[in-house]
Amino acid sequence: MKRTWDFLKAKPNFVALLGYAVVTALMTLPVATRLTTHLVGWGNDPYVHYWNTWWVEEALSRGVSPYYTDMLFHPNGASLVYHNFAWLNIAGGLALKPFIGPVGAYNVVFLANITLCGFAMYHLVTYVVGQRAAAFVAGLVHAFWPYRLHHSAHPNLISTQWMVWFLLFLTKVVREQKRRHVLLAALFLTLTAFARLQLLIMAMFPAAIYVLYSFLAERHLWSWETAGRVAMIGVLTGVALAYPVYPLIRERFAGSDSQALIIDEDAYDQSDVLAYVMPNLPHPLRDYYAPDILRTQIVFAGYATLALAIYGTFFALRRVRSDVTPWLLIGGFSFLMALGPSLRFRGKVYPGIPLPYRLLGWSFPVRIMRSPHRFNILLAIPIAVLVGFGIRAIRPSPKRRSWVAPAAAGLILFEFLRVPMPTLALDHSSYYERLSAAPEDSAVLDLPMGFSGPAKFYMYLQTIHRKPIVQGKMARPPQDINTFIDGDRFTEHLRATGKTIDDDLTAVSKHLAYLADAGVRYVILHRDPQLEEAVPSEGDWADWKAWLRMRPWYEDQRVAVYPTRPQYGRDFEFAVGLGEDVGIIGVGEIDDVTTQGESLGLDLWWGSRRAPLRDLEARVSLIGEDGTPVMSKVAPLCEDWPSSEWPSGAIAIGRYRFHLGPHLAPGHYELTVELTDTGRSISIGQVEVQALPRVFDPPEQMGHRVSTRFGDLISLLGYDLTPESDNMRVTLHWRALRRMENSYKVFVHVLDPNTGVVVAQKDFVPRDWSYPTTWWEAGEVVSDAFVVSVEEVPPGDYRLVVGIYHPDSGKRLPVTGGQGGEEGQDRLMLRSVSIQ
Repeated sequence: MKRTWDFLKAKPNFVALLGYAVVTALMTLPVATRLTTHLVGWGNDPYVHYWNTWWVEEALSRGVSPYYTDMLFHPNGASLVYHNFAWLNIAGGLALKPFIGPVGAYNVVFLANITLCGFAMYHLVTYVVGQRAAAFVAGLVHAFWPYRLHHSAHPNLISTQWMVWFLLFLTKVVREQKRRHVLLAALFLTLTAFARLQLLIMAMFPAAIYVLYSFLAERHLWSWETAGRVAMIGVLTGVALAYPVYPLIRERFAGSDSQALIIDEDAYDQSDVLAYVMPNLPHPLRDYYAPDILRTQIVFAGYATLALAIYGTFFALRRVRSDVTPWLLIGGFSFLMALGPSLRFRGKVYPGIPLPYRLLGWSFPVRIMRSPHRFNILLAIPIAVLVGFGIRAIRPSPKRRSWVAPAAAGLILFEFLRVPMPTLALDHSSYYERLSAAPEDSAVLDLPMGFSGPAKFYMYLQTIHRKPIVQGKMARPPQDINTFIDGDRFTEHLRATGKTIDDDLTAVSKHLAYLADAGVRYVILHRDPQLEEAVPSEGDWADWKAWLRMRPWYEDQRVAVYPTRPQYGRDFEFAVGLGEDVGIIGVGEIDDVTTQGESLGLDLWWGSRRAPLRDLEARVSLIGEDGTPVMSKVAPLCEDWPSSEWPSGAIAIGRYRFHLGPHLAPGHYELTVELTDTGRSISIGQVEVQALPRVFDPPEQMGHRVSTRFGDLISLLGYDLTPESDNMRVTLHWRALRRMENSYKVFVHVLDPNTGVVVAQKDFVPRDWSYPTTWWEAGEVVSDAFVVSVEEVPPGDYRLVVGIYHPDSGKRLPVTGGQGGEEGQDRLMLRSVSIQ
């Protein structure tokens, strides 16, 4: 035991690294217990980062550049020059894959990054502060910074350990003037870029702040040789990055339309000031302190952390000002930049309080960061250093040294606790292993479409089935990335809506042929729970399957797989054959009970055994109980796709609509279909037509009775009138004297009695345009209630006038008989009304 203890005392770096590894495993549970079955992270971004490693391995095995892929956005492929490749994570994943598999490798790389973030900060603070215990606590702050743990789904953003080592050796270059430190600083700056290129841009800010401060405040350390060594760091880094960065420079100067975005004033990507002091991780304290509006703002800094950092700042400013000032400046810069262009407090943005980001956000180095909140990952570095100064200030005496650091570490870890760390299950349909074994190199269209969640999940599935897919997700895609998808109405509509089928898309096989001609062999319908909010409803799922109208090649609880070139006999058969070449393969749902005046729809899915080579028409008829057709409609089999253009194995939809007459005799009818060139008729179903509910007795109560005729068509029996402050509520009670062939309109005018000027009016078809006069039966009484707005009419007494006219000619029906009507008049004067 003593020998082991002596070894640990002699190897403090090993002990620190081991400590960070153990704490990382505990703070990220259950990642360690799900190492090979789940991906660490939340949402859908982990699928993309997992795909990145798979694609780089695939590209290397083929001997092609990983900066272009033919596996996404088939058939055109896509440039990946601006895609977020975390090259070090990918290298680690490829190295570990043979031993623990691709999923285990992905998770171990994540855990290693967290561990190394702590270990790197331990080395930096040991050098700057001079106490290993303080350095270990500072490493905990940096490693388990809440913003870092929250972004477990973005491993390329959180790998800042190389940046910390770069800043350590940059400091040593200035202070110690050793050449090997130049090489190490350049090495770690290069590794920062390979972790993520945006991190290289981010590292420039603290480096510039430190160099500028040191040059101004530590002039005794500077000479031409010092400046040359600092410049050499940039030169060596540039040489090391020349090859991987060259494609980006070439793409940019070639006029690529990929764009980095700038945050806008109202976006939630800027940090809320209040969120820094509100526990907002999934934490025991969150429900007691954090308002709902801040729960998407995971930038909590921790009370113990802030207290130690503030205390350490005041302590160091009095004793070692030159050591702490650069980190204080870096912290202030990072905090202000993370706040975005304007102050945001408790969810509300205050544009009148501008911040430095508004001046710098347009510049290339800042713009490439895309979102202000990403500066919070940089803020962890100076805060951790300041915490180191705080620990050093609290434990100057031997008595305090035994408990201060452990107590501070415990408080910090408790405040930073995130339980549990989110993970993604990798369950999937067993069909993908079968698809991967298929010899042909055919592409896949996955539905529902969606260029965020669904597309990322489909990229993960691609790592299993290894077939090109029609969509995908990448950082900063070019504007023409959807050229193929937008080349057909079917895929264009799905890109816009994601889950719904457009009812106007009736040429099923024609749309599928567009895909097939481009090498897309499979359409896979998904209802996998891992699609989360994109999971189609039962109705959408049924609509997809109904639209395709063929037997799936494969189906389980997660997917249904269909071909893009259906074949008669293999994928579908005729339910009814109406000719040698074509037949009906399916019938849509029919309303078996309807009402006079309603519409009756019939959808037929047609299929072809062989190419018809001629334009065919179908006659759809409604047959009465005596066998006589009462209504017929002749139309092409498919309005959007003449049958003369059909190949063998075609599927198309015919949509047929009847408008049932309002006077069609109630009863039971048979719906039949026949091809006009064969005359063979089949019954599709039975339809019951019910009578419209009609009233033939006038209401017992009417406010005013008039009994006035309008021509020989309509009689006004009476009316009810209720004046209000801004409206007049009117009900007219009509009787049809006979059936009418024209749909007449009613007008109601409010007249100034002195001038005869119309001050308010309303023209309409009865019952709010829903019950035209052509529907009225002889003797039927129709009561029609409506409102006339008099909001703009000055107070006073007015006359109410009513009339009926033909909407095309404008000719009014003459008024005869009754109170208020005289021979030759074309309108009926009702009572006077008073408007208040």
